Formats: sequence, C-alpha cells, structure tokens
Amino acid sequence: MDHFPWWTDAQKKLADDAKKYVDEVLIPIGERAAWKKQFPWEGIKLMAKRGWFGALVPAKYGGHFEEWGVTGATIILEEVARADSMVISLACSMYGGVHQILHDGTEEQRQRWLPKIASGEEMGSITMTEPYTGSDAAAIEATAVRDGDAYIINGKKRFQNGSSAASRYMTYFRTSNKPEDKAKYRHLTASSSRKAPWIHG
Repeated sequence: MDHFPWWTDAQKKLADDAKKYVDEVLIPIGERAAWKKQFPWEGIKLMAKRGWFGALVPAKYGGHFEEWGVTGATIILEEVARADSMVISLACSMYGGVHQILHDGTEEQRQRWLPKIASGEEMGSITMTEPYTGSDAAAIEATAVRDGDAYIINGKKRFQNGSSAASRYMTYFRTSNKPEDKAKYRHLTASSSRKAPWIHG
C-alpha cells in the first residue's frame, strides 16, 4: 500500500503492520476458510486482538480513534479485503452504528456498546437494505411505532451484510411521515440491539 503525505506516523506504521500481518497470517486463514466453506472465526479473533475493530472508537472506550482515525480504519479495511470474506464482518462491526452511538447515544449507551465493539466482542450488522428500497436510507419503508415503552416494528429487511455472524444489529426504521421531518431527514430512527427479533429463519 502506498503511503500518502498527509498520513501521520501512526497511520504509516499501521499500514506497514497491517500489510505484513495480512500477508503472513490472514490470507492463509482466509484461503483455508474459503476452501472449507467455513466462516473465518480464527481471523476475526486475531484481528480483535490487534484492536482493529476499535479503529473508530475513542480511546476512553477502548479504541484507537485518536491514533488511527477514519484514515486508519480505511487502511485496515483495504488490507483485510485481500484476505477474503472476513473484511465484511470487520467493516460492518467497525462502521455499524459507531458514529450513531457516539454522536446520538447517551453516555450509558456509549459505555455499554463501544468497549464491546472495540474489543471485537460484539460483531455488528448494518440492517438497512429492504426489498423495494435497496440501500436508499431515506426511502426506508419498515416502520417503528411507539406503543408505551416499546415499539411495534413492521416491515422487511434483506441482504444484511454480516448478519449471520452478528450479535449486534444497527437497524433503521421510519418513525414519522410528516413532510417537515422528511425534509430534514428526521423521519428515520436507528436502533441498536443484541437480538434481531424481526429476523425469522
């Protein structure tokens, strides 16, 4: 991987370390898993030990955001993509809800979720795509209607990357039909949960 002039020393070191580790360790694991048609849990656990799942999580919650940043997360994903399917679960866990939890969640939610994301304990899935809306988040049809302290969920999701290995789902629903909410994209709500009761199999 080429280095860029605006990269920090930490990002350059990360790029070199990631390339070497992917070449020597993760590619053989990915190849074995592909031949055996197995999920590459071995590679997932090794990436978790290296802290790669926490690239976008601040240090106070166990991550490396201040050190690596978004550029570092991209460096990791570009290298891991050479090691077959494990990149999908890494990307979904790394990006799946971290921004929403950090910027829109409560401190209790940050303390609850972010350390588990950073450590790789919680595998994530972004549950957005629907049968008739593709990945167009603004056109989501699945609804969540408040009923006391709970929500009644209606709708279908499909093609959810990483869902088979996930234990945490960041799911998007339409919670308003008001034109003024739609104009400001406030008609959608994301919910993070450890189970996906709306998924039937």
